[in-house]
Amino acid sequence: MWLTAPNRIGIASWQIEDSVWRYNISGDAVGPSVFISGSTVSLCHPNAQALPALDEQFVRTNELHWSFSQAEGNEFGYRLVVRPVEIPGWIATAKRVAFEWIVSVQTSLLDSHPTIDLVLPPSGGKSAKVMEFSDLGAMAFLTETDDLRVAVILGGRDAPFTEVIPHDAGTRLRLFGQFLEKGVIRRARPWVLIERTPTSDGQPLDEQTLRNAAEALTASPLPLN
Repeated sequence: MWLTAPNRIGIASWQIEDSVWRYNISGDAVGPSVFISGSTVSLCHPNAQALPALDEQFVRTNELHWSFSQAEGNEFGYRLVVRPVEIPGWIATAKRVAFEWIVSVQTSLLDSHPTIDLVLPPSGGKSAKVMEFSDLGAMAFLTETDDLRVAVILGGRDAPFTEVIPHDAGTRLRLFGQFLEKGVIRRARPWVLIERTPTSDGQPLDEQTLRNAAEALTASPLPLN
């Protein structure tokens, strides 16, 4: 379930057993982030440009909703919906979890190229390992440290339009960057899989798990919100 603070927005946690997965807003250039073992998975604007400020937060069933409305000086506004998802053969526990991030961008400008990067934590100074599932049109990106594994799955609707940018501070997946017409809503919905420590329960975050996640993402219905 989601835990939120009364009369305060920008902080929320998903609780499983006695473990919590904390989301918050880190600053103007770094948007929503999930914090794990000293690392983060974040949405960022390239070149340290400011993202719109958070102005609305609510929880609906198992979904965390954050809204960042376009204001003067912003090229666009966006919304983020975070919800847990199930991966066949990889059950959520206190040490692992999978989330769907539904990112929607919209602009009131006539000429706009909204740009948001999904940033994975660094993997020992190396770029994320990339896996392609060509029969699904999907891709997976995996980073590993001594006590953490993080993977991002992009389905066939997002993978062809996502630019991969290696970076010392962690691989960046540029979800948006194309021209966007005024009033049009564009969405991306990466799945973020997190494992706090390698486990010995026979459910590793390996290539088969990532393929199972890609198949589940491909088979899931498109979000209406």
